[in-house]
Amino acid sequence: MTDNKTVVLLVDDEPKFLASLSERIRLKGFVELTATSGEEALETARKTDIDIAIVDQKMPGMDGLTAITKLKELQPGIQTVLLTGYGNEKLREAARALDTGYFEKDEMRSFWAFIREFGEKNGRIVFNPRTGNVELGAPVPEAGGGTGTESPAFYAAPPPLQRLIGETREMRALKRHIRNVASLDCPVLILGEKGTGKELAARAIHWLSPRSEAPFIPVDAGAFNETLFNNELFGREASPETGQGKKGVLETATGGTVLLKKIDGTRASTQQKLLQLLTENAILREGGIRPIPLDVRVIATAGMTLESASQSANLSADLYERLNAFLLRIPPLRERVDDIPLLANYFLDVYRKEFGKSIEAISDDAMAALSRYSYPGNVRELENAIEHAVILCEGQHLEKKHLPGRIKKRRGNDTSPEGSGASSGENKHFVTLAELEDRYIMEVMYATGGNKSEAARILGINRASLWRKLKKRRLLMDNLQQIKLLIVDDDEKFLNTIAERLGMKDFDVTTAAEGKKALEAAEQGVFDVAIVDLNMPGMKGNDLLKTLKENHKFLEVIILTGFASIDSAVECMKLGAFGYLEKPYDFDKLLDMLKNAYETRLRKKFDQNAKQMAEIESLSVGSSPLSILRALKQLDDGMK
Repeated sequence: MTDNKTVVLLVDDEPKFLASLSERIRLKGFVELTATSGEEALETARKTDIDIAIVDQKMPGMDGLTAITKLKELQPGIQTVLLTGYGNEKLREAARALDTGYFEKDEMRSFWAFIREFGEKNGRIVFNPRTGNVELGAPVPEAGGGTGTESPAFYAAPPPLQRLIGETREMRALKRHIRNVASLDCPVLILGEKGTGKELAARAIHWLSPRSEAPFIPVDAGAFNETLFNNELFGREASPETGQGKKGVLETATGGTVLLKKIDGTRASTQQKLLQLLTENAILREGGIRPIPLDVRVIATAGMTLESASQSANLSADLYERLNAFLLRIPPLRERVDDIPLLANYFLDVYRKEFGKSIEAISDDAMAALSRYSYPGNVRELENAIEHAVILCEGQHLEKKHLPGRIKKRRGNDTSPEGSGASSGENKHFVTLAELEDRYIMEVMYATGGNKSEAARILGINRASLWRKLKKRRLLMDNLQQIKLLIVDDDEKFLNTIAERLGMKDFDVTTAAEGKKALEAAEQGVFDVAIVDLNMPGMKGNDLLKTLKENHKFLEVIILTGFASIDSAVECMKLGAFGYLEKPYDFDKLLDMLKNAYETRLRKKFDQNAKQMAEIESLSVGSSPLSILRALKQLDDGMK
């Protein structure tokens, strides 16, 4: 140790992930050292005593397991953890054989819980032979002291079912259904909006099933094009030229469970192969002719309603019927508002421990604001809001002022100006009941993406009544579409974060991690605005900008880069970029730039129509960027 602090060596070849991990480790009070390869890690270990090494598996040159083996040879007392984005049961077994901790990058909460406990107890990494889980054992007693046995100080994230927080009727029914289906070993289709916890429900089913000791592997169908997805899922037959083939996820997960996320985003050919798996328990590798028998359970998720799932053109009827052997619907948070205090306190407990805060409770005003908000991003948005508030809070009570602006602003029948505290009618701005009804109807319509059947159900009226209200008040949006954004960035964490934030603002977001995939996406769909990083492997951002502008004349492009300079800004503007922002960026400024970019796109499309131009100009008076965006989108759709 250095000055009684735990020394942590972080080894990963991805610079942005390594920098993020290093910063967070440092904030938790550790002394952090970094290396971008196994060889560099060994060089560091020859010079410095290390308490724990956290090592990526897939790196150029020496892989993670080899690096861990050599680190243990150099420093026999070192504790080690394998942190990988390419996990499987074989890798887990290899880590266990090396007395090495094992975590996957898509389950970072468990990793951070482990790190926190390691820092508190400075324990040794051990394994529970019954469960195979990473545990922390007490330090080995010195000779002549103690009993020679270890007292487990196990800490892990709660089992998945315990993390499905809620005691409303809907959540009790969901948990009951999960327990019932877990032992049936049939396919399961899980429907729900983004952020409701579909993957968590799938993990709970696996955890309670007889397959719990075998792998659980989630695959995001929306993250790959068709060829890559099929190769990843079904594997590839060995080619005659190279003799090299590849096992797919389904073969790797033999005996366990595969979660297919966004199943409604897969192509017809892929769905046909999945149907073969579900009917014959066999698959064909890409390029193969011999069926391979498999023993694997399939769980699938889709972000749609029960009604739309059964009628969806994106999901074949045969595959839907097979997956629908058991269907689970995860209720959105707005349907179980009584669970909000439970969830808020759960996330408060998680993040006050993570950030070392002494926050005792959430104030009544803050809880009231949390309970009034409609959460288009569902539980995930609530979790992000509590994390945000915990970071800002310095006292013992989390106050309303610590919450994100969208949550603490007045909503529903709270019509008093923010922070006025007035109890009488003086200085209040009152609105009519009709205005309140209009606001709420529009809020529900946007939250459901314009789905009138779903909106009518939430409002407690029939579809015909909703249609009459919309028509009477000129709120009818038969072709409500979100503004379509293409976001391109090779930093996965940043990409996911900005996509989630903009998704919560009603944008229809498509992401790509490199220029080639971005061009493929742009050919397959029409986008309104693209947000592009500059420094990416392969095609650079300015080359992507040039190609996009050449092939899509109405597409506006915003450059968002962490390596800003005057020269690159000038070059991008010459290539046709609409705007240029530096990371870390101001979210409100980005929203305003998106509004202006979209308005510019419309001007280019309608520059021959003076009447429509006048309408666009009038929208900019006294309106928020988001309301302008929505109004412009309706105008654009109406002119197509």
